[in-house]
Amino acid sequence: MKFKKLAIYLLGALSVVLIVLVIFVKKDSAYVAKSPILKDLEPLVCDLNRQICTKEFSGKKISFEISPKPITAMQKHIIKIKGLDLNSKDLEVVFSGVNMYMGDITSSLKKNGDELDGVFVLSMCSMHSMRYKAEIFDKKKSTGIYIEFDLKQH
Repeated sequence: MKFKKLAIYLLGALSVVLIVLVIFVKKDSAYVAKSPILKDLEPLVCDLNRQICTKEFSGKKISFEISPKPITAMQKHIIKIKGLDLNSKDLEVVFSGVNMYMGDITSSLKKNGDELDGVFVLSMCSMHSMRYKAEIFDKKKSTGIYIEFDLKQH
């Protein structure tokens, strides 16, 4: 008799756990389904995972490089920016997700000869592919200078 009551209690508890899991998984799936995925985004003109990329802003050519390659989550990387002639000492690059909000990852930029360098670590994402935007800020204000790149889980 005690075994029967215990079995009924455990079965009831297991049912509650399963219902809660279904509700949360369904909720997360709905959120992910509403987030744009990489195939919905325009292809990138240049792939920072493979090469140095140059963009033009206000008639100036700015080059971006990230190493080591390929770009991976939870690993220290260095971004190098050349062609930027801002004289501020309060420059930073802010990394933000394009196809899913992952928070902002900020890295101070330090002058190193004719380039600016910053160290950063990107967050792990549940999506197979994630697009990030690296935007340059001067005294906490956007300069409008940015580049996008893709992070793919390997």
